Amino acid sequence: MKKKLFIAILIAGSYFTATAQTPSVVLSDKPGWHKIAERKANFKVDHDEIIVLGNDHFRQLKLKVKDGDINLLSFTVYFDDDQMQVIQVNSLIKAGTETAATDINPEKAVKRIILYHKTISTSGKHTVMDEKMITPNEKERERESEKENEKERAEVEVWGLK
Repeated sequence: MKKKLFIAILIAGSYFTATAQTPSVVLSDKPGWHKIAERKANFKVDHDEIIVLGNDHFRQLKLKVKDGDINLLSFTVYFDDDQMQVIQVNSLIKAGTETAATDINPEKAVKRIILYHKTISTSGKHTVMDEKMITPNEKERERESEKENEKERAEVEVWGLK
């Protein structure tokens, strides 16, 4: 049984790697909170998709933020029956804090979760410029600034309550 589960997870992981989506495998079925996935958010409006495999039935979901503040717009939970639940947040989540737990239907298996967010730069160095107006020196400074600000990116963890 374990060997078949391992092979199935390996095949599914290979498939999702090939399709450029990162799967998250939840193996535990014990009651309590389980980390489903973690993602690094960047400094522009973005979305991250998480494919959920394994023990994918949860009663509640919440997000924890580390390393930087993030403006969480919403997250959408897609179930196996192709129904979805949109959770509107529209608030700044400070590093080291988490969202309130949100109820979802525990009878339905979670297929994927999409996070919609905008990360806040703590340095204030991020500006939007037209590509045509950037000089070579400005491009170099922008690359250096991106490397420096790599450390400021927020890490978002998705947690599910069994």
